[in-house]
Amino acid sequence: MTVVLRRLARSFAALALLIAAAPAAASVTVALDLDELVTHSEQVVLATVIGQRTLRDADRRIVTDVTLRIDDSMKGGHARGEDIVIRRLGGAIGELGMRVEGEPAFTDGERSVVFAERLGQHLRPTGMSQGVLRVRLDEGGRELVHPAVRGLELVRRSPAGAMIPAPAYLIAARPLNDVMDEIRQAVERTRAR
Repeated sequence: MTVVLRRLARSFAALALLIAAAPAAASVTVALDLDELVTHSEQVVLATVIGQRTLRDADRRIVTDVTLRIDDSMKGGHARGEDIVIRRLGGAIGELGMRVEGEPAFTDGERSVVFAERLGQHLRPTGMSQGVLRVRLDEGGRELVHPAVRGLELVRRSPAGAMIPAPAYLIAARPLNDVMDEIRQAVERTRAR
């Protein structure tokens, strides 16, 4: 009987190791509301992706520098037509690629509302993909801002101290002008603090 129990225990241990070694389907991070997105961000812009360049950073990680052309700046003081570069983790160099769950992906020509914070020498999307809200046209030609929280498990601390699931700032598509007005109000509100 003890031999059977030992084998069973080893089987469970091996199964536990396999489960622990499985790749993560999401990164866990704190959900940011609009005021927190604005407060943590050096730049808040409506911008169009005009180019991307993948490289290795000083730590040999694969990163992608995304060049954005500013259409409107809500925080950061950039003029329309200026370019900024934000860095995201991941990308592909030749046949070697790296993907980080929760990092935003960009497509050349795509417009987004981007919240960017400075980390070291580089601007990064604030709150990972929470800081990149895609702008798309609906059937009637209206510009709508879409939530873009992909690959993230968002949490907040409960009053009891436990981490519990939490929603993103934007949970459904909304008209671009409404979102930009809301962001401008948040910039003023957080500036006054």
